[in-house]
Formats: sequence, C-alpha cells, structure tokens
Amino acid sequence: MTTDAPAIDALPVGAEQNRQPTPPQVDPATVASPRRELSIASFAVGLSSFFSSWTILVPLAALVLGFIALKKEPGAKGYAITGTILGAVNLVLGVLGIILLVVSVNSLLSFLSGLDPSQFQLPSQPGGGDYSEYGDLFS
Repeated sequence: MTTDAPAIDALPVGAEQNRQPTPPQVDPATVASPRRELSIASFAVGLSSFFSSWTILVPLAALVLGFIALKKEPGAKGYAITGTILGAVNLVLGVLGIILLVVSVNSLLSFLSGLDPSQFQLPSQPGGGDYSEYGDLFS
C-alpha cells in the first residue's frame, strides 16, 4: 500500500506553522446586506407623490430623501435615483398644476365680474314665468 502523501515525519520542521488557516464558513443569511432604508423610502415616497403632487411637500420629501440616500447608501443607488427622479418630476408637475389652477380661478373670477347681473333675472313669483316655449313640460 503506497500513498503519494508524504509521511508526517517527512515534513520539514515548522511546516505546520506556515499553513494558512481556512476562513470560517459564513451563512449567507447572516451576512449584513448594505443599508437601503433611505433609498427605498425615497422610492416609495416618490411613487406615492403621483397621487399627491399638488401638495408640493410629498415630492419635495422624495427629492430630499433621494439626495440623502445617494450620499449615505452607495449600495442602493437604483432606488435612490428612481425616487429622486420621481420626486423631481412630480414637484414640477405639482407646481405647474398649482399655477394652472391659480390662472384658471383668476380668469373665471375676472369673467364673472364683467357680467351684468340684470341679464340673469329670475321670475319674481314662483311658477309665474312664461314657460310656453317649453310645451307641456312644465304645465
């Protein structure tokens, strides 16, 4: 019976000291994953800002969270960039929506202020108006 491995006596003195220890086996479930809380929060707030962009605060929060996450969490750039972009787009849409609302209300109020109320006189007595042009509908 011959073996190719050298006998223990054949190893030089101190050879056991030169051996590299094997690294301990690590369970992948216990390995700490990179932090992504701010990035995911930026993404979630940016996504929800589509429904509340008129408040300006929600898209602004997504934008701020995205910028902070880009600096503090380099391992989760995808979520942070997406949240930042969604926040910026919704912030612009919210500002444009508010401007459009203000201009529309202003235009409506100026139109209504130029009308003559005498054009819209209702009959003084209930049922006393002449509705003959409508046929049998009101008789």
